[in-house]
Amino acid sequence: MRVSTTYFIAAAAISLSVLLVVALWGDMADSGQAHHGGQSMSAQEFQDRLLAQQALYGLPDGSLRPPPGTQVYVLAQQYAFLPYTLRL
Repeated sequence: MRVSTTYFIAAAAISLSVLLVVALWGDMADSGQAHHGGQSMSAQEFQDRLLAQQALYGLPDGSLRPPPGTQVYVLAQQYAFLPYTLRL
C-alpha cells in the first residue's frame, strides 16, 4: 500500500512539472520572431521577404520556382505551408 502512494506522489509531481514546462514553452513560442540561419528577424520582416520571393519567383499556379542556390523562405503553420508548392 505504501509503494502505490509513493508512485502516485511521484506521478503527480512529474505531471505538474510537465504542465509547467508546457506553459512556459507556449510563452516562448509566441515571441513573434522568425529564425533565419541562426539569426532572428521580426515577423513583419519575414513576411516581407516571403512576399518579395513570391513576386520574384512565383508562377501563375501559386507555386514557387527559385533558381539554384537561392535562399527560400517557407512559412509553416498548422496543416499549411506557404508557398504551397516548391519546384526545385
